[in-house]
Amino acid sequence: MRALRCEACGGAVQVQVGRELPNCLFCGVDLEFLKPFEPAAGGEPEEYVDFALSPGDADSKFERWSKSWFMAPSKLRKAEVELAQVFVPALRFSANMETYWAGKVIDHSNRSGKRPLSGVANECIDGAYIPVSSALTQSEIRELGTFGEHYQPWAGANRDIPWEVEHKSARSAHGQAVTELRLRHQALIVGQNDLIEVSCSTLPSSLRSVETLVPVYIGVFHFRGEPWRLLVNGVTGEIVGKKPWSRAKVAFAIGVIASFVLSPCVVAPALLLFFAGWMVGLIED
Repeated sequence: MRALRCEACGGAVQVQVGRELPNCLFCGVDLEFLKPFEPAAGGEPEEYVDFALSPGDADSKFERWSKSWFMAPSKLRKAEVELAQVFVPALRFSANMETYWAGKVIDHSNRSGKRPLSGVANECIDGAYIPVSSALTQSEIRELGTFGEHYQPWAGANRDIPWEVEHKSARSAHGQAVTELRLRHQALIVGQNDLIEVSCSTLPSSLRSVETLVPVYIGVFHFRGEPWRLLVNGVTGEIVGKKPWSRAKVAFAIGVIASFVLSPCVVAPALLLFFAGWMVGLIED
């Protein structure tokens, strides 16, 4: 294996010796920005979750996603983005959660339509992933959703797929993990008791973490000189990414709205201005 780090975004991956990456998987810059480096010793993960979504299915999901937003520029709707497979490092946390809660449920038998309810819940909460990578943020991994529970030992894994080198320690991720586990337990309590309002006080104990690699497809497309990244959950197919807005379509929409809102004496000049903006946006898109 050899390790490569991108000088543009800092993303670092390990790949098989002899395999070339055409560009950075995380920001899309050219190969010349990828420089070899020596990773820290003993940095291999303990387990991984394998890809369940095939590359063809991932491409189909991206195509539907790119065409699902009318205000997206035509270049995105027609883009052919190469989705690359990569294992992203995360710490999978679990803990025993003792939560004291008080809330309200719907009750039509009284005047307020609500009644108070409280209790104590003790459960072991698992599967809180905290990214230890330069690629995924906590919000992105939360939006990607679950990666399932099919954990396998990394020691016997097929290393043909690149995997990112972690850059954050377990200690630095503990605070995020406790917050994530509390949110998960609170959501579980709300669902179990049909609560419409709730406040919780949680005491976590026996916090545990396992170094895990999770499967993600990463695609980068460039628009107006900026890279736009999207992520696809390699198990469920959930897509996370921001779509640029088409200036032409925005100008056109404003012009249509203005034609209904403005008085007749200013409609023509306004439409002329918006038509000019639409033409400029069309050229840029």
